[in-house]
Amino acid sequence: MSSAIPSRLIGQHHSAAYRVQVRCACQDLDLLRRRLRELERDIDGKLREHEVGRLLTTIDGIGPHTPPSRLPALGTQLLARAEGEASAKGCHGAYLDTFTFQSVEFYTRAGYKIFGTLEQSPNRHSRHFLRKPLHAA
Repeated sequence: MSSAIPSRLIGQHHSAAYRVQVRCACQDLDLLRRRLRELERDIDGKLREHEVGRLLTTIDGIGPHTPPSRLPALGTQLLARAEGEASAKGCHGAYLDTFTFQSVEFYTRAGYKIFGTLEQSPNRHSRHFLRKPLHAA
């Protein structure tokens, strides 16, 4: 009798409603795959069009599968490359702004000095303005 139960249950979930659900799920997956391919093409296009995007794609290890443990080193590398590009183009200094909920310390470790702060902007956070002299290449 125990062998009759599985043979009776097998295939019962393959009703017309189940087949419709499977077909819809497959169509949804196809649509998501198509949208992901479109998004990937859009991102690739934007990276090629934008100067910072082109810079990003020249740094080894940056990509959609970059492990989070590598991001701090990549940020340092990206900042150094951006500063190098700016120096090569004749820039004498760099300035930026960031918020307290972002990494102000990242920039100060890279040699940037805070020259202004807006308190409570936004809410309980502050907005910091930083600068750093660059050396001509």
